[in-house]
Amino acid sequence: MPVLNFKLTNKDKVTLEISEPQKLGKLLPVAAQKAGIKLGGFIAIKNGKVITREHLVENGDEINIFPAISGG
Repeated sequence: MPVLNFKLTNKDKVTLEISEPQKLGKLLPVAAQKAGIKLGGFIAIKNGKVITREHLVENGDEINIFPAISGG
């Protein structure tokens, strides 16, 4: 099961069951809904590296999700 950690929120870890690798962009809305979080801009980090919506998430992956806020 992949684990998505919603950092800087009042929610903790969300685990998802997947049978095959899926793109982060497909899994993130499901995880956000499960956590009760309204998803806006975000930065996703896996193993210390930024990943995009196109990154394939596999069972055993742990991904940290940080809200992205424009300072502009």
